[in-house]
Amino acid sequence: MNGRSRLFLASAGSGKTFQLTTHYLQLVCDGVRHEEVLATTFTRKAAGEILARILSRLAAGAASESGARELDLQLQRKVGQRGYLRHLGELTRHIEGFRVGTLDAFFVELAQALAAEVGLPPDWRIADEVDAERGRDAAVAAALAARERGEWSVLLRDLERGDLARGVHSQLAAVVREAYALFKDSAPEAWDNPEIVAPPTPEELDAFAHAVARLDVPLTKSRTPVSYWEKYKTKLVAFSTQSAFRERAGDPKLGREGLGLCSSGVAASVIAGEERFSSHPIDDDWIDVVRFLVRLVSAGLTRVLAEHNRAARRIFEAYDEFHRAQVAQRRRVTFDDVARALAGRAGESGADFRLELALRMDASVSHLLLDEFQDTSPVQWAVLRPLVEELLADGTDTRSFLCVGDVKQSIYGWRSAEPQLLAGLAQRLSLTPERLDRSFRSSQVILDGVNTVFTGIGRYLGFAGDHGALKAA
Repeated sequence: MNGRSRLFLASAGSGKTFQLTTHYLQLVCDGVRHEEVLATTFTRKAAGEILARILSRLAAGAASESGARELDLQLQRKVGQRGYLRHLGELTRHIEGFRVGTLDAFFVELAQALAAEVGLPPDWRIADEVDAERGRDAAVAAALAARERGEWSVLLRDLERGDLARGVHSQLAAVVREAYALFKDSAPEAWDNPEIVAPPTPEELDAFAHAVARLDVPLTKSRTPVSYWEKYKTKLVAFSTQSAFRERAGDPKLGREGLGLCSSGVAASVIAGEERFSSHPIDDDWIDVVRFLVRLVSAGLTRVLAEHNRAARRIFEAYDEFHRAQVAQRRRVTFDDVARALAGRAGESGADFRLELALRMDASVSHLLLDEFQDTSPVQWAVLRPLVEELLADGTDTRSFLCVGDVKQSIYGWRSAEPQLLAGLAQRLSLTPERLDRSFRSSQVILDGVNTVFTGIGRYLGFAGDHGALKAA
């Protein structure tokens, strides 16, 4: 394992940029050419901040002996004022060669070097946002024209709850922006879910209505019904005795009404695994009623959801076909198209192409520094992984990999960011994570709030072990 490589789980304000720039400066001071070092993040502003921090720290070391001593201590190197002045001059004279930029920019550079292999059209260019929006609109219009009205009306029905007053095109364009990446990342069979639940028989619905009527409501000390229980039973009775109830077993509308009952009252407590509601124990009769209610809701909604998913798949398939045709014709691609071309080609061609990809990247990158890794998408990681594994496989310490991130700060969900990649990165790459949990930015009161909130969220998402309790510096 490469001894220079490190993984930092760095909370907000805990010094992740300091660690990243420290690693960069250590490489420079060890004689590594800056063309061999690639530092990436997700915005040009953040990349500019990293570059500015690198230069400002070098300038501080070059400005005075005391500044040099402090930087020597931080870098654990003996460079001295003259040394820092020399490095600063070298970097500023060749600043155009600095490889501190966005991940998107690196992928564009890589795709240009591999244009023939990744299948992008000749002379392709990145589309600006206006051009990309125009292309999406055209592909949506073509997809709509290619499918029957019934298919896209099914897709929109749940979004508008049966009301198609708004423009169909604008609705589907919004859906495409939000969900097209999910379609591209999923297998065809994923859209054949969920498994449809068979509806109860009319006789079972009659038995349910009778069971609801017989439910006992707990009493207060003054021998009056507990109000929360009584109000909830009244809702159940109204639900189970409505007109034509026994004939509506698989009715989606009935399923939605039942879903509302499942999200409140006794049912919500039973579904959450609790044994009491409003300070009173929940007996078996109530539990049986709630279980049947869940079955009734599932019968009404799974059929609709399965129909919705099939329609969505057909619409997305049509959109994908027209989008790819547009890319070939107009030679305008998005950053996501570039990343998918790189990742998809690697997947299609197997180990040979992945090896070629790694070698091409390795030819120009000996040290990779990834910032904000929690916002990396699975597609982006599919492109980066060969390079990372090549760097880590080096046993000479002449190459390195550094990664910093924090699952709590993931904000790129709209671009398919997957913070779980960071959560499992240490084990996947056999790296020992270093946690930076001391904040230099916030007071302890604020940090206590973050600790309280994220403990629950992190446990739910499976991130509980990936951060410690934050403390103020």
